[in-house]
Amino acid sequence: MRLPFLLLLSFFAGTALAQRTEPFCASKPKDKLIGTPYDYTQSYFEFIDNHNAFVKQVNDSDRYVIYFFLDDSLSELGIRLLSPIPPLTTPNKGNIATEDYSLHTNELTKGFDAQIALFRATGTHSRNDLNLADENYSWFQIAINDNNYENRDYKNPLLRLENTSVPAGLYMLTIGSREFKKLRGSFLLQIGSNPGVRINNLQKSPYLLK
Repeated sequence: MRLPFLLLLSFFAGTALAQRTEPFCASKPKDKLIGTPYDYTQSYFEFIDNHNAFVKQVNDSDRYVIYFFLDDSLSELGIRLLSPIPPLTTPNKGNIATEDYSLHTNELTKGFDAQIALFRATGTHSRNDLNLADENYSWFQIAINDNNYENRDYKNPLLRLENTSVPAGLYMLTIGSREFKKLRGSFLLQIGSNPGVRINNLQKSPYLLK
């Protein structure tokens, strides 16, 4: 009976590895089949319930709005979102897990068809002047996506800013859905950068980034 038991362990181990989230890789060079992992990737685990402080109403639809600040320019910035959070994927040391994520660990299989959009504040800003209200900033949209065409994933979005300098400054990321007006469920947001920058401060308002 020992051999079947070992085979069973091997099967479950293989299944678990197959369900883990693949590393977030940079854009692939023309001479390679896949890219290499970003120099640094921040993972953000969240659950949206009926009273999430990051959710705002935009044209009668929910938008999860998050802000971050780049102190230095980047050569590449990648952002992807997975909803619901894949099985066996849990926060590691250095990742961000929100309080709502921790309170809804028994509901993480719930998700939504997401769309993400990235904006940058116009003008020049430093962390020292990030004490203004949200509405005092002007924004221009850099990119928007609701599908990861690279991996033929037509549900989870991915954005890349590449082959150009990604300037320092204040950024806003919005998460919505083309299918649902109300957002509810879990998601894993990953932000990868080259060169590696620790984007550890993700906030609901710019002034909290100081």
